[in-house]
Amino acid sequence: MKRARYHPAARDELRGAIAHDEAERPGRGVDLEEAVRRVIRRIQILHQSAPRWPRVEAPFDVRRAKVRHHPYLVVYAVLEDQLVVLAIAHTKKRPGYWRDRIRK
Repeated sequence: MKRARYHPAARDELRGAIAHDEAERPGRGVDLEEAVRRVIRRIQILHQSAPRWPRVEAPFDVRRAKVRHHPYLVVYAVLEDQLVVLAIAHTKKRPGYWRDRIRK
């Protein structure tokens, strides 16, 4: 199992999304947080199970995993020894905005 870490901006996105969802409907933020944890656990074990993000130039795989029942993707880089969560990206907002977080 690969260790996973969050890019600081991705952690901020997750916190913001949880707070937003919780304010919209109590309990939904907690559901989102748990759904993201499930995705992270799955990709730690099966890191190549999610599709690659198309047309991303990087020396490593950049993949995206859908968060069930929520409009978010976990965008992550598969490095040799770890996974880096690059973004918790809303599916309807600015696709690819996180690309500058990729370090070559």
